[in-house]
Amino acid sequence: MSCGGHGGGVIGGQIGAHQGGVEARPRGRGLSFKARSLDKRQACSAGPRGSPIGGFRVQETTVTSWDQGWAPLYDAADTMRMMQDYLDFYAGLVTPGTASLLDLGCGTGSVTVAVAEAMRAHHPDAPALGIDLAPAMIDIAAARDGSIGWAVGDICDPPVTDRYDLVICCFHTLQLLPDDAALGQALAAARRAMAPGARLAFDIYQPNLDFLKMAAAGGLEPGRIVRRFPDRTGRELIVREEAVCDPDTLTYSGTWFLHDAETDARLPVDPMVQTLRQIYPEDLARHMAATGLAMVERYGDLDGSNFTPDSKRQVVICAPA
Repeated sequence: MSCGGHGGGVIGGQIGAHQGGVEARPRGRGLSFKARSLDKRQACSAGPRGSPIGGFRVQETTVTSWDQGWAPLYDAADTMRMMQDYLDFYAGLVTPGTASLLDLGCGTGSVTVAVAEAMRAHHPDAPALGIDLAPAMIDIAAARDGSIGWAVGDICDPPVTDRYDLVICCFHTLQLLPDDAALGQALAAARRAMAPGARLAFDIYQPNLDFLKMAAAGGLEPGRIVRRFPDRTGRELIVREEAVCDPDTLTYSGTWFLHDAETDARLPVDPMVQTLRQIYPEDLARHMAATGLAMVERYGDLDGSNFTPDSKRQVVICAPA
């Protein structure tokens, strides 16, 4: 089974060159730490609105959805403010010594391009490579910037032979991985791709047990609106979501349905299911240590705010241990 592609969010209403070995296309809210002692399975026990999603093959379903019509909507569905936060944070990681970039789970390449541009202000010919499991995402990324290498590949086993000064994995992509083994594989692969002195940066949501309990108990409005945005023609669209929670795998799964905002008619695009595993700070630290990564910085959000038990996100910068 494939491990990783690109993240688009569901939880809490937040929507996320050089190659070899696989098909490549070189064209071109918060959790209180006290709550950690709660029964996590109880937090995610199935509610009256649906059965759990145990055994769900996270990436395959998500990637299929991107390729069947959601990919062209990806950038529009992210609000300008949200996207700018990502662009500012990740481009801000570039230093004068950053001379190569690898983006694991690059999606449509919006962050990849911004970071590459910041890097090339210092090193005009610096190589950059974006990898994603969804061919439709790579098609859009390649059209966005042909000077960057783009490859279809799995973040658990990326088509990478070179080493990079900056490795990034944005939009809580790591939460789309199906289990601890896959998370360990992805972190180990990122570690192998890091040059001496390199940094790895990624963001994931911090588990919100209150939200998960509410979702499991049917406390979320059925068909609630989680996105509103215009398509390329200016027509206003909305995304409605149905959500369930799996007690065995600690996953929150949101199924998205695309509707016309004016009529609320459902549009002929297959529903998209995205499933996010909950990764607790202590579990993340364990995986990092096991794969030879040392935490250098940790923030509570993309604005660089301090990480606290109530932070929305875990934004992490690592170095080789």
